[in-house]
Amino acid sequence: MGDANPLLHHCMENILLNGSVNLNIDKDPRKCRAIFRELSGVLNKKLILDSVKSIVLPTNNFTSEEEDIILCIVFMKNVEVCTLCGGRRGSDGKAKQGGLQNLPRNFGSLTQITHLDLSFNIFTNMPECLFVLENLNTLNLDFNHIKTIPPEIHKLSNLEELYFRRNNLSSINVKISCLQCLKILNISSNQLNELPNVFHLMKSLRSLDFSNNRIGQLPENLFCSDSLDTIRAGHNYKHCHQDYVTQMWR
Repeated sequence: MGDANPLLHHCMENILLNGSVNLNIDKDPRKCRAIFRELSGVLNKKLILDSVKSIVLPTNNFTSEEEDIILCIVFMKNVEVCTLCGGRRGSDGKAKQGGLQNLPRNFGSLTQITHLDLSFNIFTNMPECLFVLENLNTLNLDFNHIKTIPPEIHKLSNLEELYFRRNNLSSINVKISCLQCLKILNISSNQLNELPNVFHLMKSLRSLDFSNNRIGQLPENLFCSDSLDTIRAGHNYKHCHQDYVTQMWR
């Protein structure tokens, strides 16, 4: 690697020291991803792909021509933390959407992932490959275009934190109640007219945020929960119009 880009040297050092690759740096996101592609080739030649535990890669301006970059990640079998998000600010100071809209099916082979951040992208559905990531603890899908939380969500039985802020959610399948480890659920700033009457069945749920929706009536058994201590329901219709936090003391 004597003549390689100095940034590659730096990335290699980080991998050897702590197993991390962070390319969310002050460069054009496309150049960051090109560096990652080159880095993946170097790691493959040196047979140390399995040393990578954490990846941070910006997805601003991502196009279908760069799909091979996501495939590079699939070969890093021991990745535990993966951040593939947009949100970098442009010259106008505003956060920009990333261009990622799907994940390859074999992304589900990354069974060691515990934290996955896909925020600020253009997903319209939850990719099917997510539902085989059985060790997933935290899933962030904020600022996408997802329309529903499907029944397959129940397969993510180890989830503790789930974030869906600012999507296009209009429905949540009742199977979400199967997430018995879930502690935090944020579904604020969506297009929900109603909520399933199942949150009281989720024995670990402590924080529920459904503010900034179109909900006119709270689920009948919401306050029967034995675990919920924080509910944010502000900026909804009718009985949910107050901006409040409810502490449920027992």
